[in-house]
Amino acid sequence: MIAYRICERKGEKLLTLFHAINGSREMPVGVWINADVKPVRDGSKNRAKEYISGFHCMTDIQEMRDFKRMFRKPRDLVLVECEVEGIRGKRNIAEQMSF
Repeated sequence: MIAYRICERKGEKLLTLFHAINGSREMPVGVWINADVKPVRDGSKNRAKEYISGFHCMTDIQEMRDFKRMFRKPRDLVLVECEVEGIRGKRNIAEQMSF
């Protein structure tokens, strides 16, 4: 299935927006990458909402274009077409943990 994700472009490199993959924000091109699916929190453990990590992508390119406009920090953001499998929608944490 084809989906789209937002990446930051720096020179010839594509970077993830937030979390690293195997210790690096650099996205390999033309290589199959498995998402690290686990419960995570951003920020304070007491105040941050828990969610399931993974690759955030959308199958509707227009929806992704609209979402991209929400980012205000000046960066060279690009939409990248990806081949994906095992895609799941966003759900609450209890539903996400019952694989």
